[in-house]
Amino acid sequence: MKQIVFSTHNENKLNEIKKILSDNFKILGLSDLYAGAECNSEKNIEKVLNRLSNKKCRKAVFKTVICLVFSNEKYFFEGKIYGSISSKRMGKQGFGYDPIFIPNGFNKTFSQMSMEEKNKISHRAIAVEKLSKFLYSRVTT
Repeated sequence: MKQIVFSTHNENKLNEIKKILSDNFKILGLSDLYAGAECNSEKNIEKVLNRLSNKKCRKAVFKTVICLVFSNEKYFFEGKIYGSISSKRMGKQGFGYDPIFIPNGFNKTFSQMSMEEKNKISHRAIAVEKLSKFLYSRVTT
């Protein structure tokens, strides 16, 4: 059965959606993902490392999609960066999965990079740069 994740913690909204779509899809909310009820970045990282402990393929991708509604039109700006998951936490900078994500072409995690270095290559930086170019083209014309 296909799964759909709705970006909400609101159980009432999820229940409404489940009643409408439950025959064809398994509906998940944000509280259904990552380290469980007591989730935090450390537990999320621990969960990923445990699940990958015996895996040779550790490929990963970080992806950001920004949606902008501008003049009643929707615009989407996507950023992706490919890499791999390290076998242990490394570095003190950043947040989320930064301590275990090594971007392709680098031998260190996002957490081992300075904020300036990360912001030149990250998925979020790519998406925000696309958004910025769009906004600049609309504001200056």
